[in-house]
Amino acid sequence: MDARGDFVERHARAILDLPQDVKAVCEVLDDEELPPERRRLVAGALVGLLQAGDLVPDTWGPLGLVDDAIALRLAADAAVPSGSPERDRHATRFPPFWTELPDDLATARAFLGDTFVLFETRLNRLPLAEHKGKRAETAVHDETVRAWLYDELDQAMTDLELTDDELHVAMRRIDALRTHLRRRLAHR
Repeated sequence: MDARGDFVERHARAILDLPQDVKAVCEVLDDEELPPERRRLVAGALVGLLQAGDLVPDTWGPLGLVDDAIALRLAADAAVPSGSPERDRHATRFPPFWTELPDDLATARAFLGDTFVLFETRLNRLPLAEHKGKRAETAVHDETVRAWLYDELDQAMTDLELTDDELHVAMRRIDALRTHLRRRLAHR
């Protein structure tokens, strides 16, 4: 399969699996054995799912979730590095997410090419993400903020009603996504 087809297949699955993947990443945020700076990354990616203004506007429908799926994977990969005991521990609870993670990211890098740097740059700013006056980095140390975040995510994932057909129709416009990202990269 070519890079485009592989990207479409993997990221359509990632969007459909988003509610389950959010649970996998929430466990990383709850993992007090991880250093706070790594947990801040996943907190930022989780808050980012709630924000309308990201790399791909949510007004693009299901296609607007591609950047959220990628950001979630990048943050998880950075917080729980491959080959670490933490990765092994988390992979026992959510094997599909952790098993597919390296290939999902490799496919995104291959298809998006030089525009993937936009996602990598965004990764460093994730801990500063804010939603409804609450900052992502606060969720690491404040259980009340973390509980609020989980409630917001639960509602957002419940409201996320996608059919396979809607998603596959949207993914036909994947080249427009790459064009959009190239414009963003040019205006950086």
